[in-house]
Amino acid sequence: MGDFEGVVAAAGAALAMYGVALPDDGPALQAAIGAAFAAAQANLGERPIAALLDAPPVRDPDVAMVMQLLASMSGPVFVGKPALFPWVVLHMVNLSLQHCEVAGSDYAYSVYGLMLAGVAGELGKGYEFAELGVALNERNGDVHTRCMVHFLFGTSLVFYRQPYTAGEGYRDSARRVALEVGNFAYVSFYCLQSAAQALVADADLHGAAARFDDLAGLLRKTRDAASTAVVEFMRRVAVNLGGETPTTALSGEGFDEAAFVAHLPPGGLVPWLYAIGKLRLAYLYGELAQAQGFAARARALQATGAGMGHNYATEQSLYAGLTAAARWGEAAAAERPGLVQELAESRAALQAWSASNPAQFRAIQLLLDAEAARLVGREAEAAGGYEQAIAEAQARGFALHAALASECAGRWYLGRGRRSLAAAHLQDAHAGFVRWGATAKANQLAAAYAELLAPATSRAAHASGRTTTTTRVLNGSSLDVEGLLRAAQAVAGELVLERLLDRLMRIVMLRAGAQRGFLLVPQDESWAIAAEMRTAPDEVVVARERPMTDEAPLATSVVRFVGRSREGLVLADAGAEPRFARDSYVAGHQPKSVLCLPLLHQGRLSGVLYAENNAARDAFVAERVELLQLLSAQAAAAIENARLYASVQQAHEQLRRANEGLELEVEARTRDLQAAIEQLQVVNAEQARQSEALREAHAQTQREIGERERAESERAAAQAEIVRVQEERLADMAAPLLPITETIVVMPLIGVMDEARASQVLAAALEGSVRTRAQVVILDITGVRQLDATAAAILVRAASALRLVGAQAILTGVRPETAQLLVRDDAPLAGLVTLGTLQSGMAHALAQTRHAARTRQDGAPNR
Repeated sequence: MGDFEGVVAAAGAALAMYGVALPDDGPALQAAIGAAFAAAQANLGERPIAALLDAPPVRDPDVAMVMQLLASMSGPVFVGKPALFPWVVLHMVNLSLQHCEVAGSDYAYSVYGLMLAGVAGELGKGYEFAELGVALNERNGDVHTRCMVHFLFGTSLVFYRQPYTAGEGYRDSARRVALEVGNFAYVSFYCLQSAAQALVADADLHGAAARFDDLAGLLRKTRDAASTAVVEFMRRVAVNLGGETPTTALSGEGFDEAAFVAHLPPGGLVPWLYAIGKLRLAYLYGELAQAQGFAARARALQATGAGMGHNYATEQSLYAGLTAAARWGEAAAAERPGLVQELAESRAALQAWSASNPAQFRAIQLLLDAEAARLVGREAEAAGGYEQAIAEAQARGFALHAALASECAGRWYLGRGRRSLAAAHLQDAHAGFVRWGATAKANQLAAAYAELLAPATSRAAHASGRTTTTTRVLNGSSLDVEGLLRAAQAVAGELVLERLLDRLMRIVMLRAGAQRGFLLVPQDESWAIAAEMRTAPDEVVVARERPMTDEAPLATSVVRFVGRSREGLVLADAGAEPRFARDSYVAGHQPKSVLCLPLLHQGRLSGVLYAENNAARDAFVAERVELLQLLSAQAAAAIENARLYASVQQAHEQLRRANEGLELEVEARTRDLQAAIEQLQVVNAEQARQSEALREAHAQTQREIGERERAESERAAAQAEIVRVQEERLADMAAPLLPITETIVVMPLIGVMDEARASQVLAAALEGSVRTRAQVVILDITGVRQLDATAAAILVRAASALRLVGAQAILTGVRPETAQLLVRDDAPLAGLVTLGTLQSGMAHALAQTRHAARTRQDGAPNR
């Protein structure tokens, strides 16, 4: 699937001309990577990463050529030979750190960020290097690396700190610029990555077909059969999930899975993505033995460098961990420790991602933590973990992750005989899979738990075309006692009012699955807002109590109703509830699910909790609301205690101010002593002045010595510069490069041509062709009196090297003895044009460039 080895071999041969040798596979490669990584750390030193943006650019043609060759081979290496990829990246990074900003440093730093995350697990540092790469590219304006830098940031590196949607602009830029500059390799990478991301948790499978059609159309322009096959595989996964029957087989509609697998390379990104795609399907459909096999395959490929820094590593950890936890119950005793270890490794791998980007990955981290607690019998922790994972996923809009957590919780509750809680969670799971677009999984769930899911499937079947409004007055039935105790302890353990309100709001939002909420307290004859919480972004605002007016961003009539009735209220669709139709907020915003609870302590109304979820109707499950209703009594008591504590703190503050007055009196009595001390300080100051004069005299002497040394150093540097300029002039005279047209240059050579001078000609020709962007370089040897075999071989190798940088070499002035020398030594003459005279060489070059210009003009689209 692509001649990756050929590209790597060609680039390696070109690098060898500059003294850069690719390390051999195996232990030698690992040793080279370790040494390069240590060198990168040392070269960075104590410099902040952001400070590299201010480093001055260095114009070294040899370094620039090596950077260009390394950058051109990095993409094929990442896909086809991932074990070599870290060495390529680290070599580019070390060149950049040693030579300041070099052409290609922006790309090098971006890929280094990918490697820091994938190899060292340093996602935060990797993100900083990614930002540096983007900033460098914005400054230098290099469009050839922009598509690569923006692609890396928008498709992978953005995940380290931000949601995937934050990279949309960079992904669009990468696609547009890659097409503009003709970098079809990155057009293919864009299509492959976009296809993979169409299946992650925050995507909607309902619209995936259109996305895959767009990507397939784009790949037809690049004629990349390998990437087209991968995109078609991803399409078949989406079609499978959205079908009617759960099956892990993917063949159909022109896609032959067996043929696809047969053409997979032995390692790299593509087989790794395939293993994870099959792992996902196998787990979702309950094929656990098959899932474990694909999890092992994905881990083995990842160990060789596949998918380094790729966000699909989180998908691998999620489904591998869930598979291990699901198989634990049916496994033999001897097999269970290994499954526990697999789950622990998956949790550890997710921890770095969750810590760096909790908004994106905390929900699945909580889910695996809950599964781990379940396996060791920590039931209260497992119950709380499932609920936290569900609430976190719902708050972030991740329907799939919420469904996975609900399914795990439902199966666990069912195994413990708690059918009502099991039914509620399995119904949520079924609705979540339907919402995400996984119809086949939803159908399988409905068949497996038909009795428990009958009400949910009935609602799903009639969801379109009808809107209903329900109102529930809470009466308390079944509840999660363990979850209640944990939440009550969390509230009761806080005495500072501001922190209590923060913690209370987070618990309520988490337990209820709300998107936004308010805590209101009585104020005179009305209400005041004491705290507000939103889940996007996740923040609680606790401020000075402000009056609740009719313009407040909540249904004020609902708050007043609960305040009067002192009864909790849940509205399945507040916008359709006639009692509150005249509320200005309800009329203007049409909120869906609304929950409002009174906070009562010893018969006194301490406040009201108000929460909303506008993602769906009837979002507040009865069991969770009943738990919150009981928790509200503890919350009311905690608020009363916090206010009492605040009063005590206020009295303490008054006492502190009285003590301050006493301290002022003591301070006055110490002034006399202070005056005596100041007199002594005057004497000490005079002594210090005299010492300072001596230090200044010494410093003056040191400055004079330093100035003499600096003058001597500048004289030596001037002499060295004169020598360097003379050497450069001699080098230019030995191998001059004369432009004939914008695309043709001539290098006339005279005198004796030995090995040393031929190597100089090779370097000058390569540097000049890159600098002038020449299409044809004419090497005229008419004036060469003597040419040995080694020099002739180097001239032929120069022609091969020029082809690697996009230039055609023509050798003119070839005398009979020179031709005999080339033929006798079996020089590789393929692709080398040889002509007898310089005039004929120039004519050939002009004809060739004109023909190329006409070809481009004929191929240009009509405007």
